[in-house]
Amino acid sequence: MALDLDELRQRMNNTLSRHRYEHSEAVAAYSAELARHWGVDEKLAYEAGLLHDLMHCLQPEEYLSWALVYGVPCDHAALEDPQLLHGPLAAAVLEQDYYCDDPRLLEAVRCHTVPEPDMGDLAKIVFIADMLEPTRPVWEGQDELRRLALVDLDACVAGCLERTMTYLESRGKTPHPDTASLLEHYRAKARAKNGAGASR
Repeated sequence: MALDLDELRQRMNNTLSRHRYEHSEAVAAYSAELARHWGVDEKLAYEAGLLHDLMHCLQPEEYLSWALVYGVPCDHAALEDPQLLHGPLAAAVLEQDYYCDDPRLLEAVRCHTVPEPDMGDLAKIVFIADMLEPTRPVWEGQDELRRLALVDLDACVAGCLERTMTYLESRGKTPHPDTASLLEHYRAKARAKNGAGASR
């Protein structure tokens, strides 16, 4: 079923901060650009990028309450940091309240906070675009990852995960417990495509 983007934009304008809404538009545009490059549905990529932070507007205790209402599972990491639920919760809201039935879009929205090992190219694109969209502050290695996004999606996902771990650890925060294994998984996928001697 086609999503009513006008209605969803109105919801986002009413609930998200201006900065978060502008970030969402930037992720949408960059997702569509990457989708065009990789032969993925541009319209779907734009929609997934636009809507990925649909529920990035709640207080920590509200994430847990909404997760109960929408049947979103909460692991120990989510209980420690409820904001991790904003991706899975957005996917649940899109599916249950807006009758979205496209599994690729739902996967992309759900997985942009914590990726899954075998997610599709659309989900990889939105995960990458969320970190690398051009309105983000500049940091070392950003341009290299943008270049990699046009060469190997798996290697770029690995690079984004590595950056996330470094960023969190530098601020005394603990990455999601699955991050290290996901990093190795995507590094291995990239190596398998590029030869046993290839590096990230």
